[in-house]
Order: sequence, then C-alpha cells, then structure tokens
Amino acid sequence: MKQVKNKTTDVVLIACHSGSLLQNTPLGAGSLCAALPPSCRCEILNLPPDFDLEYICEKVSDLKPKVIGFSLYVWNRTRLQDLAHALRYFLPDTVFIAGGPEVSCNTSSWQQNSKSTPVYDVVIQGHAELLFKQAVVNVLDGTFVRSAETQSWCEIGTLLIESPWLNGVLEPQRGVLLETARGCPFRCAYCFDARGSHAVTQTPYMRLQKELELFVARGVEQVWVLDSSFNVPCFRGKELLHLFLEYAPRIHYHLEAKAEYIDAETAQLLAQLSCSVQVGLQSVHAQVLENVDRTLDMPRFEAGLFELYQHGITYGIDLIYGLPGDTYAGLCKSLEATLEFYPNQIELFPLALLPGTILEQRRAMFTINALPDPPYTVTSTSSMDTEAFSRAAVLTAALNLFYNTGRAVAYFEVLCSACNCNGVEFLEHLGIWLEHEGHISTLAPLPDWEVEQAYKLQHEFVRTYFSKLGLENLVPAALDIMHYHYLYAETILAPALVPRAAQDSNTAQIESGSWSLAEGVRMGEFSYPVELYHTTGVEDLIEFVYLNPTKRCGALFYRDPDGEVECRVIPVEVVELFRSCIGATQLPAQFGSLEPSRTAAWLQEALESGILLQRPS
Repeated sequence: MKQVKNKTTDVVLIACHSGSLLQNTPLGAGSLCAALPPSCRCEILNLPPDFDLEYICEKVSDLKPKVIGFSLYVWNRTRLQDLAHALRYFLPDTVFIAGGPEVSCNTSSWQQNSKSTPVYDVVIQGHAELLFKQAVVNVLDGTFVRSAETQSWCEIGTLLIESPWLNGVLEPQRGVLLETARGCPFRCAYCFDARGSHAVTQTPYMRLQKELELFVARGVEQVWVLDSSFNVPCFRGKELLHLFLEYAPRIHYHLEAKAEYIDAETAQLLAQLSCSVQVGLQSVHAQVLENVDRTLDMPRFEAGLFELYQHGITYGIDLIYGLPGDTYAGLCKSLEATLEFYPNQIELFPLALLPGTILEQRRAMFTINALPDPPYTVTSTSSMDTEAFSRAAVLTAALNLFYNTGRAVAYFEVLCSACNCNGVEFLEHLGIWLEHEGHISTLAPLPDWEVEQAYKLQHEFVRTYFSKLGLENLVPAALDIMHYHYLYAETILAPALVPRAAQDSNTAQIESGSWSLAEGVRMGEFSYPVELYHTTGVEDLIEFVYLNPTKRCGALFYRDPDGEVECRVIPVEVVELFRSCIGATQLPAQFGSLEPSRTAAWLQEALESGILLQRPS
C-alpha cells in the first residue's frame, strides 16, 4: 500500500473494512490514490471495524493533510462519520471529501445534514477518481473554494483510470479484489449497482492480464472478482475465463454469475479453474420478483445450475426474505426449492431498503418499515409483520449453522429423510432448539459461528432431535456421516502431505523437539467401517443401519502430493497412538495393546510418509 515517508502529507484516504481477513483490500481508496498526480503525497489508512478513534485522530492530525477522503460503505458509515466529526475539531482547515456507495445513493440526506453540521466540504456521487483528482489539484494549487454548505458533485460515467495494483498503490496479499467491470445490466429495484443505468464499463483485457500476472508473481491465493454478473453477455464471461486460465490458472476465483446465462461451454471452462460461483435467485415467486423489477426464467435457471452440478463446480445461491409481497410461508417455499438444487452454500439475508433505490420510492406502496440508518434492514412489510421477520431470522441462523458453516450439503437430505421431514422443517426444529438452549436470541445479533463451534452444535442437535423422534439407533451412523464429511472438508482446505524424503533436510533431521501431526492431517474414530462412507456413500440412513453392523475403526485424512484427498482406514488403537505422540518429546516403544513391533512399524510409516513431524524445541 502506498505510504509516505514525510511527517506531513497532501492527502489521507480513510477506509474501514468489514472485518474479513482476505477481503479487506481498500480498492476504492486505492483507485482514488492511483488517479492522483505522481507528485501528490498520499497515504491510505485501512482501518479495522473496532479502530481506536482517539489514536487514529492523533495519527491523522500529525500528518497535517490538506485533503482527507472518506470511503463510506453501509458497514462503516457510522464509524467513519464519528471519526470525521472528531478530526474536524483538530483539522479545521483541511478539506474533507466523502465518497462511496453511502454518498452516491443518499445525496439528499447529506445535503440536508450539511446545513446544520457541515463536516464534509464535498460529497462525490459515482465513481469518483476524476472529480477527486480535480478537487485535490485545486486544493494544492490554491484554487479550491470552500462554501458554507457541503458541495455535491456528481461524476458521470464509470471510466476506469489507473490500476492501483499495477502502479504500486496496493500490495497484493493472499486475497485480493479484481475489478473486471463497473455497473450492472439489470435494474433490480432494491439494488444500487446499476446506479440508474444499464451501462457496464469493462476493464480492458490488457490491464487484467497484467494484474493477473502480478498476482501470480506475488503468490496470491484467492481473487474476489468484482462484477455483478461476470457471464453477461455469455461471450464476455467466456473471454474472462479464458484469460484466467491462460494467465493465472492456479488461483482460486470467487465469481458472481447469472444462472440463466451459464451454458455447457461456460461450465467446462469453470471446471478447469479452482473457483466458486454465486448466483442470485432471491425468490421463486414471479409476483414477488416482479415487485422488485426482477424476472426469473426457471427452466433456464435450472439448466444453468445443472451444468454447474454436472461439472462438479462449487456454487451457492442467494435468497432475500422480506421482499414486497412475500410471506414467511413464501420464503419457506423458496428455501425448500433452493435446497433441491444442492448448492454448497445458501446465503439467506433480510431485505435492506437502501436510500436512493427505486424500492425506496415505492415503500408506501408496500408499507415497508426499515431501520433509518445503516444497515437499513427492513423490519416489516404489508405482507410480513415483525413476528414473521423474527421467525425468518431464526431460520437464517439455523441455515447458517447447519447447512453453511456446517458444510452439510452432502448429507443434509439423508438426515431429513431419516427424520421424515423436509429441509425447512428440519431447520425450523433446529431454530427452536437453538433458541431454547440459549444459543441465539431474536433480541441480539445472530452469532457468526466458527466451523468447530458449528460442528459441536450440529452433533448436540442431532443427538437430541433423533432421540426425541425415537431414532436413537440411527444416531451413531448419523454422527459418523457428519464426522466423515467434516474431516473431508477440513482436509480439502489443508496443505498436501509432504513425504519425509521430500522435506527440507533441516526439517526432516531434528535431533530433539516435540512431535506433532503434519498440518494437513486429520484423524477420526467411527462406529461403522469408514470405507462405506468413502466409497459408496449413504443414501438411506435407516437402510444403512439395517444392512451394516457396527465396527469401530479409525481413519486418517490427508491430501497426497497430487492434491487428492486420501481416507485411510486404521485401527482405533493407532489413532490413539498418534494422539499420544502429539506434544511428546520421545516416541513410545509400545502403546496400549499394540505389540512393540506393530507400534514401531506404525510410527516408522508415519515418519516416512510425513504424517508425524518433529518440531524444534
């Protein structure tokens, strides 16, 4: 990121990310900085959500900037406005400029508020590179004229100027944002992406090529592609995929797509990449979608998802609850239909009534009540009261816990079938249990569970719910299936196993230190033969338990040097042996019921394969 060595600087750009470790790139601020003249001294501050206001005030004040730019989004507007008010006291002569989506979609409120408390000198609507550059140049050459009220400027068009990656303003990290287009060809009434226009400005392919080459050189692992519908029109999506495959085929890409435009050729190209694709469904009800200026061609939507499924591509589906005309029962129907597509992820979230959108102009038509400040969440409509919204929030929490964070797509239908219920009913029972056990409350923000937390709660609920239904005999197999897929998913995300012969000599030959499992190794114990899950899978839990006797076993999960996940069946005693080695400074000569020769053989194999490693003391 561009830094300034001097004590003072010309411009400070302040961003505040949402907390995601890999997606916290200040791309908007970086683009503004890249557009400034080379002689301009600029510094970017990318603040965490919980930044220390007093410390940042002191830091920025010490720089004595002539201009401060604030990059305002729905998740940071309140915090950055507090910061702007505090900084104004210390820097009365500095020109304050605000931009970003929160300004672009809500200019009237900014102008109204500015009459009483003119914190910002200028607010810029739209993509602000050119106007921000003009303002900075005017301030530096003394021609900028301040006024008693906030000036509102509007940038027409979405011209892409300089790449903040290529000119060194931003330094690529493990995860980066890549802007392949600005604008959206669709005009959903609740969204501001299109900014009142169907126009889409595409990033030149030559620039994208150079950015991709830079990402490869810097070891970037993941790219979030900023493009509302990367595959609209189809030929453009295919050109982008060819570009990714040619210049950065080993990076993992996160893409947003229009399912109706996914054909066999697009899916074949996606299958050659490491990627995940998110598509927007929002609702299955035609009238609900018509109320927000959306359309759905269900046959084409299904065909697009079928292509993704057939080609083994990871994909997720977006749903919104609280859309005008929708009901809780309607939401449940949309969710059940979505579950039938077997997506890896279902993003279910409440409607937000964003200022400046077409839907805001129609709020009286649908009696929409919403929070007046960010995140502008809708709280009730003429078709969904507050109680229905609370039920939808609980359903969302259950979905996030069990299906999304718990990675249940592979076995969710099996569990539901065993309980003789559909997916929504299963999740509703989970929601009731979560509330009863105090894990969630509709009066507090819904938790963001870690994978291990979700996994433990999944186990607790399945034990409780199956026992309540009189299905205690199915619990061991149900927990086995969940355990298998949990370990498998964790292994996919872990580094591949490195055999001892291939390890660095300094790593492989350590005379002293504590022993541990290799980072990519996972172990587990099972009630049934684990090869049944690994080879044939389970389609009917009741039939599986009837046909297969219990037989305790252990299993090792790891990725081989080629990256393929291996599930190796081992005795439970060997699992316990390996666990006993973790943290030990000396390997045992004999363990439990294992003969000394078997103990030595298992340990020797674990050492040679790289399963066990010795860490320096």
